[in-house]
Amino acid sequence: MSINEFTGIIDAIRTLESDMARASGYSGSLRDTFWDDVMGVKGALDNTDFSELDYRADDKIEISDFFAESVERTAKMEQENYRAFHGSHGIAQQKQQTVAKITSEPFLREYQEKAIAFLKTRETQLIDRQA
Repeated sequence: MSINEFTGIIDAIRTLESDMARASGYSGSLRDTFWDDVMGVKGALDNTDFSELDYRADDKIEISDFFAESVERTAKMEQENYRAFHGSHGIAQQKQQTVAKITSEPFLREYQEKAIAFLKTRETQLIDRQA
């Protein structure tokens, strides 16, 4: 899959999570662990200059490998600045774990079921309002 396709998946997750929070009447912060993890991955994608990495965002790549390379790049920081290495490396590892989760078959099936269930409740509410 390409980075653009993966970004589309991330955006769909963000939209669904936001819509579900709003529909439940929760108008406060959308922050939770999963939301923060997804936003971290989104931020990494938004802040990456793909031309520096010798490919374009629409090139087909192994998404997990892209984030694994990020972990490897931060590991090289250890010799330069241990404090920067420690924080950056941990953040890169968390993003890699989030990507592994998001791209796993069980997660995709579970999340698809969650989206369908939510859309069905919205459909039911629209029918009830029209009646």
